[in-house]
Amino acid sequence: MLAIRKQDLEDVLQHVRSEVSHEGCGILGGRDCRVLRVYRMSNIEDSSDRYFMDIGELAAAIQDLYHEDLDIVGIYHSHVCGPAYPSPLDVERAYYPDACYVIISLADPENPDIRGFRIREGTIRKEQILLE
Repeated sequence: MLAIRKQDLEDVLQHVRSEVSHEGCGILGGRDCRVLRVYRMSNIEDSSDRYFMDIGELAAAIQDLYHEDLDIVGIYHSHVCGPAYPSPLDVERAYYPDACYVIISLADPENPDIRGFRIREGTIRKEQILLE
């Protein structure tokens, strides 16, 4: 389970909607599966069907997480037209097995579909997202 405050989820949605021409992405920092901070990242792929976070921004976020004694509890990204389900590339690039991968489908931008997954060694397991 991943717990996220309403204002943090709104921040994530605002971010991915603003990146509608390509996948928006970011890090969710927190403790004990609870999101305490959202880190918006730039997608250097500039693509509508894949993402790769800017290394400098990622390093800065990880440094901030370290100083704040937080963990990466989640990683989010949008699917511009596709379903809120991990693509084969998402599974291949799931480098953080303890993180909840939050995928937001913008196929219907007014009603985004938001789903969470744990991805470990190629296995996808649905994860509950609790709105606080």
